[in-house]
Amino acid sequence: MRIPLYREWGRLAVGPYAAATVLMVVVALVLRSRSRASGAGTTTGGTKRPSGGAWRAARLAAFAIALLGATVVPLALEVVWASHGDASLHVQPEVLVVERAGIRAAHGNDPYQVVDRNGHILIRQSAIPVYELYYPYLPGMVVFGFSSGSKVEARLTDARIQFLLVTVIVTVIALSRVRRGRTPGTGRCRR
Repeated sequence: MRIPLYREWGRLAVGPYAAATVLMVVVALVLRSRSRASGAGTTTGGTKRPSGGAWRAARLAAFAIALLGATVVPLALEVVWASHGDASLHVQPEVLVVERAGIRAAHGNDPYQVVDRNGHILIRQSAIPVYELYYPYLPGMVVFGFSSGSKVEARLTDARIQFLLVTVIVTVIALSRVRRGRTPGTGRCRR
């Protein structure tokens, strides 16, 4: 990947993703060996299924590791680092695009500012793309950039914080909607 900001986030996220993967592999192997040794478990297509409670707990732990370690912690670090130094070293270009569009919209201007000359859009091509020349997102994304034009401390108005809050809210709503249902082919209830 050519854009250093994405490489940095990738370096921060690779450990938690690897840890979640290793956790799931270890749990799957342990549960499989226990299931074979005891002869327990439900057969599905000739293979043994791991016990529900342990498998569910492992999946939740892996989800938490990935969410916290690959999303929340890197995001928090990037926001803090951006506020203490050169923000361009710790802000992905999409964030700046959303923040600038939000500021324009908050001041009554069109967030879909197009830089053109005689009806032709000007986009300079270089090794690293210039994202700031246009706003490619749907109008709802502007909301995440509104606070960037306020007088509040920069760390609190970073669009990534609003992205994270909405992500957490949507995740909580989605998890609250998960219902216990029947496991296909077993006739038994999942928990």
